[in-house]
Amino acid sequence: MTNWEKEIKLPAKDPEMEYGYIFKKGIDPVYCDKSTLLRKIENDEVIYVATPNHDTFILPGFDYETLVPLLKQRRKALLKSLVYPFIFLFLLGGLMFMKYDEEEWITATDRLYILAFSVFPLFNTIYEFIALKRINESNFQRETQKIKFAQWIDQKRNPFIYVVIGILVAITLVQFLVGMNHSIELSGLVKAETFEGQYWRLLTCTLMHVGFLHLVFNVGAIFALGQLLVAISSKYHFTLVFLVSALTGSLFSLFLTAETSVGASGGILGLIGFVFAMSFKLKSIPQNIFKTMVLAIIFIAATGLSAVGMIDNYAHAGGLVAGIVLGMLLIKRKEDLIPYKVSRQVRIGGIVSGVILLVGIGIIISRFVLWSI
Repeated sequence: MTNWEKEIKLPAKDPEMEYGYIFKKGIDPVYCDKSTLLRKIENDEVIYVATPNHDTFILPGFDYETLVPLLKQRRKALLKSLVYPFIFLFLLGGLMFMKYDEEEWITATDRLYILAFSVFPLFNTIYEFIALKRINESNFQRETQKIKFAQWIDQKRNPFIYVVIGILVAITLVQFLVGMNHSIELSGLVKAETFEGQYWRLLTCTLMHVGFLHLVFNVGAIFALGQLLVAISSKYHFTLVFLVSALTGSLFSLFLTAETSVGASGGILGLIGFVFAMSFKLKSIPQNIFKTMVLAIIFIAATGLSAVGMIDNYAHAGGLVAGIVLGMLLIKRKEDLIPYKVSRQVRIGGIVSGVILLVGIGIIISRFVLWSI
């Protein structure tokens, strides 16, 4: 058993209880028979369950007996989830007829995101449904491992990521107050201004966005990746990888395209690349994490190639390459334990990276303030 599994916290169980469940935190356990418990699991009405085979309450799916109804419930949920891609497609169709204005919250880039997030979930749902059908009593342990890992990640949620998200949201709101186009002119990666000596734009552009949906999708990615990376490693790796990857993405964009660029995508691709490398090197991380990162890279690459001129693929590529290289350099196979213990040098690098990012925020705000005076 790896150390992350030992950290999972489960409620105590009455030794006299055979079958039972807890349907809400803070509520007393309910005694029941086996058939009632399995029905409750399938209807998604419980968070912890008790069986004679375990000394504590467990999550549904920790053993095959409780996994079977959970798989039935998931298959039903996947079928219901098919409605969302069609809603996105419907929204896209409606937005195509709206008058385009760069100052609107729904931009051309946002429309691309809507298209991408309708097609990908459709194929992903089909893939997940087929994968669930293949789970049986001889191979269910891998699925159980995924459930345990997800529970551990959920219990390790770190407020640090909420602070990061709050800062990005605040900057974008200020951009709307200043005027989206003007804010990008002031602090975005305007290539001519950067080549003339305003190199700080390589940093400030990575903390800004071009619209509301651009922000929403990036924030969602940072939340998921950030919680995962901070749990399996530390916030020092997060800040170090995000900064180096974001700057590398900016440099790729600066020298390979003349278009103005903004967004945290380079840093986000770096996080994906780092987790990809980390899950490749450390076998204590469930393999579904590696597969998820591979699918994310394929999806982003496909989206970028289908929208050349609208998405800064060079910034994405630079960030991804930087993240993978950092993962290969900083993660050592011999220390195959999760949470990964970072070195003193990485802690210092993470702190310095955090300070540099704060300086970037300060530059953005000062530019906006000076403009408004």
